[in-house]
Amino acid sequence: MGNPPVQSKDLAVSAHDRPERRARRLGAKLLIFLSSTVLACMVLGLVELGYRLAHQPTEESVAFRFYTALNRWRWKFLRMHRDELLTICWPHKPNSEWIQAPAKSAPPYDRIMIPIHEAMNAMGFRDGPFEPGKEPGRRRILILGDSTGFGYGIVEEERFSSVMRAAAPEHVEVWNLALRGCTSETLRLLFEEFGDVSPDLVVIQTPANDYDQVLWRISGHDEPSLVNHLVLELLHRSFLAQRISRTLFGNPYRHQLEDTSAHAAHFYGDDMDALIDLVKQRGAKAVVLSLIRADGPRHGEHMSMRCRARPDVCLGVLDVDFDDLAGWIPDALPPETGDDPRGYPWLRESAKDLGVPYELLARVIPYHALFHDIIHPNPRGHLLIGRQLTAFLRAHWEGFESPAEETP
Repeated sequence: MGNPPVQSKDLAVSAHDRPERRARRLGAKLLIFLSSTVLACMVLGLVELGYRLAHQPTEESVAFRFYTALNRWRWKFLRMHRDELLTICWPHKPNSEWIQAPAKSAPPYDRIMIPIHEAMNAMGFRDGPFEPGKEPGRRRILILGDSTGFGYGIVEEERFSSVMRAAAPEHVEVWNLALRGCTSETLRLLFEEFGDVSPDLVVIQTPANDYDQVLWRISGHDEPSLVNHLVLELLHRSFLAQRISRTLFGNPYRHQLEDTSAHAAHFYGDDMDALIDLVKQRGAKAVVLSLIRADGPRHGEHMSMRCRARPDVCLGVLDVDFDDLAGWIPDALPPETGDDPRGYPWLRESAKDLGVPYELLARVIPYHALFHDIIHPNPRGHLLIGRQLTAFLRAHWEGFESPAEETP
């Protein structure tokens, strides 16, 4: 006799068991994976904690941490304002005014914490009335610039243009046409539209926004990749990852600044040449006002080079000296703490935010006592700029001391 037939019920039970077995095996693998991941995270966390306890911060490590955080924030800023970055800055609504609220969402090194009243004149610029026409013998200076010239974070009377106006002879007028967010391109467009007001001299403050625009153009206006986000986030949070990256690659930030400056010269070269040509067409002279950031680098060398190449129009470049405080502002020297004169200790808050010693961060950002964030000078910084600009014009522009000749 043959073997008895296999019961169909047994086959059904076996077929039913297969998905359950697969589910159990998958669950076991998932549990092993999760357990391994948790264990790896715990080990890395202990290694990170041990490194932090044993780590002695140095000026180099603090600089790396600061610039990593700054890059992370600037990319976030670029994403938040991606629809605004390539738009034209333009005068505000005529005779409007408001209170500039504190920017509490930004990190301490890139925000102001003091409410500031801002009022526009009839042309939409933050200045007093611009009288139509021009009286005989008068000399007129126009200020072109970005948020620094606009006076972001300070009252109108504290700006370097106001300092210069107060020190200028009676025959000299100072009109401030600076606006937040301006680049070399928009300075040219502004001067095309509003600069036909018989200027004798145009002071061009080098705009720091050129660098942000260059980074945005280089990126192709694309959203930074997830990998970029994760790397920056890891470097921001992990001291150990910072040490590994610093050991392998050094601090690339200085090279990034040099590359960005070269790209800025390429992107904005035509606009800067056109602006200088417009100044010449309107019978005026130009001066370039070159400023630094609180950590030291100048952000307008690409514009300064264009000025030096045009001595027929440009009287020269004033590289503002932020070191000789005793010589320029002996009546407003920084206090021992180096904090902002209004009492907001932005550098101390930055050190606390980054988890680094204040004393080391103060070495990384050596000019902090003249700024209220990494970019914008505080009232003391504007006083220094205004006094040096006044002295420069006295030495290089005859119109500062001599009234214009009256035409018969």
